[in-house]
Amino acid sequence: MHNTPARALAVYPPSWLACVLILAAHGLMTWWFPARLLMQILLVGLDIVFFVLWCVLALKSRSFRKFFENIPYRANLRSLGSVLPGCAAEFREPARECIELIEGITDEFADQASLFEIGTLLANLLDLAKANRGLTSRLH
Repeated sequence: MHNTPARALAVYPPSWLACVLILAAHGLMTWWFPARLLMQILLVGLDIVFFVLWCVLALKSRSFRKFFENIPYRANLRSLGSVLPGCAAEFREPARECIELIEGITDEFADQASLFEIGTLLANLLDLAKANRGLTSRLH
């Protein structure tokens, strides 16, 4: 889905705020100073500089890295929610318990837990659920 930092940056909520602030500043400057062509070119150049600066700062921030690393986790969690109803009842309940346990670990140890390892565990559970759904559909 958002497997590149540029795509993740586009859906990162503070990026939208930064864009709104840059556009608001551009609008205020255009309103405050009469819009001459040279001034507009200068303002667009400043907008680009501030946007690039924002991108660099965001990509280096811990908050963005956590957001970016968490994307596969959330995607796998949504996929599991859609796959589990098609699985056998004997598989569904233990799978839901695993999901609750993973969510509990993620919530309780947010800074200490390795999102990569938890994401891998969730991806493995998703693969098992897909295999179980396929087997269940063949048996019925």
